[in-house]
Amino acid sequence: MIAALFREVVAGHLGAELLLGSGLLLLTALVHGVGIALVLWVHEHQLLRAAAHRATHAVASLATMIAVLIAVHLVEIFLWALLFTEIGAIAGLRDAFYFSTVTYTTLGYQDVPFPNEYRILPGMLALAGVFMMGWTTGVLFAVTNGYIQTHVRQRLERERARAKQ
Repeated sequence: MIAALFREVVAGHLGAELLLGSGLLLLTALVHGVGIALVLWVHEHQLLRAAAHRATHAVASLATMIAVLIAVHLVEIFLWALLFTEIGAIAGLRDAFYFSTVTYTTLGYQDVPFPNEYRILPGMLALAGVFMMGWTTGVLFAVTNGYIQTHVRQRLERERARAKQ
């Protein structure tokens, strides 16, 4: 029923397609924001405990954060795949997920046919992927930098303490 409604209202109408794509782009950003907030919350709590731990703890924490961010990206890709199957643009969820993955990551293999009446949506998905990958990169840089600064600060404090002895 939903797919039929989408086909009738959205297919071939630029404004409706842009509205639908923008809505999903915003939903993608919301999902990503929740994931980023979770990663930053974990980072904050790990930094508070970092004084008692070595660099291996930071590496394990970063690996966990990366796993969470990968999961967030996969959820976002899945949302787009659901849209593509709902509107009937791609028949199976597996093919829709594959298409969404290669489009989100801007590989764009173009080996899964996509109907012309929805051709704006893949571009919006690629735009979402670029934004979310950039956001992820910025957060990972900031988190990694925070761990490095904490590690360097701890090392300097230990060396100062030894020098005073």
